[in-house]
Amino acid sequence: MPHRRLEDRIQALVNRAVTTQDPKELDEVVPRLRAALHEHSTRLRKLAAANLIALPKVKGAPAVMENSVTDDVAAD
Repeated sequence: MPHRRLEDRIQALVNRAVTTQDPKELDEVVPRLRAALHEHSTRLRKLAAANLIALPKVKGAPAVMENSVTDDVAAD
């Protein structure tokens, strides 16, 4: 499969998984789909963490994830 946007790859893999009648093809597609979904969720966690850390402080507001990143995001 050529390099495409991650969302496009996920959609193509979902389409293959749903439409295939071949159990061997499904066994090939499912791990690739899981890997793509994992990559997508990792990207979203990193993006969310970066945006929360970069928020300007508002006087009197409670700190939100101030300079903290979860272990699973920090490990990636």
